[in-house]
Amino acid sequence: MVGKRAPPGAPSSDTGPDVVPVVDKPIFLSKHAQVMVDERSIDPQWIEHVLRNPVFEEPDPRHLGAVRAYAPIAAFGNRVLRVVYYDSGTEIRVITLFFDRRATARSPIP
Repeated sequence: MVGKRAPPGAPSSDTGPDVVPVVDKPIFLSKHAQVMVDERSIDPQWIEHVLRNPVFEEPDPRHLGAVRAYAPIAAFGNRVLRVVYYDSGTEIRVITLFFDRRATARSPIP
């Protein structure tokens, strides 16, 4: 499930301090990421697919603590979608995303 971040003061769905696996964490889009989704007609299910099943990941050198996740999207000609996100332990917050033409040069993607 990909959603927008709850407004400040809204009730939290946090169930405690335990860190849950990535597959169970809710995914939220920053305002910038939502604009990218809208402008580029990126299906939110593709974002979830990349985050839950990345072909490879690497630290993002531009955003301290952020991770870049990559995976090809079959429905989009197997182009590689890069999703940059923060993992807070209880949720995934997507900063930005785009189809990365140079991703296959950095790591082999089937």
